[in-house]
Amino acid sequence: MITVRGRELIIPESERQIGTQYDSNSEVRQIKVSRLTAGGVDISHLDFRLDLRYGNEKKDTALLDKEISDEDIILTWTVGPNSVKEVGTVWIAVRGSDDFGKVKWATNQGYLYVGKTIDTPSGEGVDLTEMEELEKRLDQKTAELDTAEKKRVEAENIREENEQQRLNNEREWQIQGEKAVQAAKDAQAAASAAEKEKTVAMECATAAGGSADDARQYAEAASTSAVNADASAKRAEEIAEGLGSYDGTAASVTAVDTHNFTGTGAGKKSTVQALLDKIAQKLIEKVVTSDTFQTVLAKYLVNNGLTTEAGKFGLDAAFGKNLQDQITEQNSNIFGERLSVESTSTSVSDIQQWIISNIKSGLKYLNVFNDKSTVFAGEQGNFNIIVFGQNSNEATMIIINHWNAHIWAVSCGTDLGTWKWIQLYK
Repeated sequence: MITVRGRELIIPESERQIGTQYDSNSEVRQIKVSRLTAGGVDISHLDFRLDLRYGNEKKDTALLDKEISDEDIILTWTVGPNSVKEVGTVWIAVRGSDDFGKVKWATNQGYLYVGKTIDTPSGEGVDLTEMEELEKRLDQKTAELDTAEKKRVEAENIREENEQQRLNNEREWQIQGEKAVQAAKDAQAAASAAEKEKTVAMECATAAGGSADDARQYAEAASTSAVNADASAKRAEEIAEGLGSYDGTAASVTAVDTHNFTGTGAGKKSTVQALLDKIAQKLIEKVVTSDTFQTVLAKYLVNNGLTTEAGKFGLDAAFGKNLQDQITEQNSNIFGERLSVESTSTSVSDIQQWIISNIKSGLKYLNVFNDKSTVFAGEQGNFNIIVFGQNSNEATMIIINHWNAHIWAVSCGTDLGTWKWIQLYK
């Protein structure tokens, strides 16, 4: 296997001869290329070719098949008859480019050779050149597309016929349904009219008997009203006796002290205000200010945050303040600082030093708005940085360029020369 080391082609001696001028597709060479260049650029998406140059300065190009693994690209070259027509040294180089020619890459030259054999037939009937191969493939693909389009058109015509039939069926079903609904409405209207006529007839039949019942009910109601009037008059006399001196205050309302709260004796007359004052005084003296109440209350205040029983304890105010301070400090640690690069002379070490100075243990968010210089990550942009701090001097970062979604994973420390960058997406 031929290996690309940097840009050099490392060719084993046993693989240097690629055939004789008689050969045709009898030799295969594989070329292993690292996915990442020395500068960290992933080139696995490129299309690769093998360029050949012979001793007489004639040049040719061969297609390469590509397989991609996690770390390498394996390129396979089937040596066709065009590649071995010239006896002698063959210089080769691998090159690749993307669809738009924005990214290009090539190796240095390496040499192979074609051996000479006896009674080599003429070169008639040799395989197609690269351009002819591409044209042949395009012709085949065009024929396949034409066949597929013909089938698609036929299927579309069938679909349109079925769709029209479905619409016709739906229109007929809608007409029949509307007729059925109207018939049901007419039947319902006739039934309602008949029910109304029946009700009117029943009301007329019962009107005469209802008049006698109404007279009897009016007499009973009058008797009940007279009894209620007597009871109301008696109750009014009782209320007037207790509220004869009422002036709108509880002190003017008389009441009986059945439990001797005022100290004048049980069953003695007092006022509502006097009773309320005595009850409030005893509640404060016997309950609120007692040692027993304070001890019980203390059991339900938690000052150390250790309880696991939900809904049973209250939170001490001092401990609540401590929790709020911790939350505020944690938010401050997460949402960090922003560096705006306003000068094209800003160096990458300036940006690195600023990041190091803002690292803390734990999680941290930083932002570098780099719209002038291209030294940071090799491009301009608005860089959102999530920092996982090992301590105040070392960290691991995820860096995302908001402008183009490029992503890097970076290991960093106070030694700025040891930062390690791995590009995750570009």
